[in-house]
Amino acid sequence: MAADLEGRAAFLDRALAAIGAQPAVVATHHPWMPSGIAAMDALNLRNGAAMMARLEAHPGPVRMISGHVHRAMSGQIGRVTCQIAGAPCHAVAVDHQPDVAARLVMEPGTVTAFTWQPSCRVSDTIPTGTYAGPWPFDTRPARGVATRTARANGDRWVRRPGGRRRVPNRNPRADSDRRGGPAVGAPA
Repeated sequence: MAADLEGRAAFLDRALAAIGAQPAVVATHHPWMPSGIAAMDALNLRNGAAMMARLEAHPGPVRMISGHVHRAMSGQIGRVTCQIAGAPCHAVAVDHQPDVAARLVMEPGTVTAFTWQPSCRVSDTIPTGTYAGPWPFDTRPARGVATRTARANGDRWVRRPGGRRRVPNRNPRADSDRRGGPAVGAPA
């Protein structure tokens, strides 16, 4: 076991030396960053402190991406940006009390897409599943009582005191605004 960890540490040292001051992304299954979920933190990366010391010594920006917790989390340990990716299946329930057994929760799943942009590293946590949309949106300020968007399903945005709200197009002839008149944009 110790020889295996030493071999991995030597590999990391060679890889970081080879890229000089360029940005580095290191992926692990078990995170080093504490999640606050005691049962998960007990299983954090073995020799994580030694790895973090190596990453801290790297002259360029460093990001460590991990999994295991099945919950999207991010944090900063020294100079190292740490990120735990969510999962498309169950997640570990958030419970920050000590001595609580790990439990699973069936929240909507996520996947994290990491992209390498010329000026930065970007991560996007994307929910899995089927959701309505996408629709184009109108960035012009609303004028008058109501505005209508060009949505494929016929929904419209109605201006109300205190802001705008979306009115679904269930039956445009039956919908009406708060004053009891015909719905704005409803067919006559």
